Amino acid sequence: MLCSTLLGGKDESQNIQNPSLRGIRFLIILNNDDFQQRSCWFYVSKPETILQNANIFPGKLEVLSFNQFLACSHKYCFHNESNNSPKKNRLYIRIPKEKKYVLLEEFTKRWINSQLNELNFLFLKLNAECVKITATGQNPVTEKSLTGIHPGVDEYVLSMGLNNHNSIEIRYSMPTEINIFDANKYFYLDKWLPIISSRLNEHKYYNEYYFKYIKPAFLNEQFYNSLRTWEIQYESTDNIDFFELYFEIFYYTDEML
Repeated sequence: MLCSTLLGGKDESQNIQNPSLRGIRFLIILNNDDFQQRSCWFYVSKPETILQNANIFPGKLEVLSFNQFLACSHKYCFHNESNNSPKKNRLYIRIPKEKKYVLLEEFTKRWINSQLNELNFLFLKLNAECVKITATGQNPVTEKSLTGIHPGVDEYVLSMGLNNHNSIEIRYSMPTEINIFDANKYFYLDKWLPIISSRLNEHKYYNEYYFKYIKPAFLNEQFYNSLRTWEIQYESTDNIDFFELYFEIFYYTDEML
């Protein structure tokens, strides 16, 4: 097994500018022949070549042969891989919160879905009565269909049984017990601080919030070109750079609780 830290690289995931990506990790599992492959010019193995360029990965990178993976598979948990058996010569990225590895092409979808699910849990704990979600266009007051703006949002919307809607409305049952807010339960806490402050510090019963997605900076052309050079397969690139969701939040009043 080879990893970026073994070759003098650092795990930069804790220093990454986007707090939502702290703890991100990368894993490449090569078939056994490719793992032994060496360049006739530099006589450097394929995994060594990859790890010499580990600076393009904003976190710990591991490169394993398939045999090495089989010997230590208990260390890795994959999302939607049968029998926890990943594909060879592919790049996997670990979602920082759930600590599950997903294929590169699934990463932003799962990462966005992870954030929206946590946000939904936050609304519940803050005693929200109703939350309305719309997607904004170029003009913040212009609505557009929630489906089609990003696969991560599509999955979130479809999980509620909706499709081709310009907005969705989530209603929460009136709480039957006092909710005690615990900040340690929120991995994406930095994103939710305006919502939390408005509710807990300013005691507001109505709030507005813009959920903004910006594609992670490491998913750039240099990154994809390097994968192609190393013959690491991927199905498609993520060409959605930005989107914004508008939330209207209505809370139960103290008199109602």
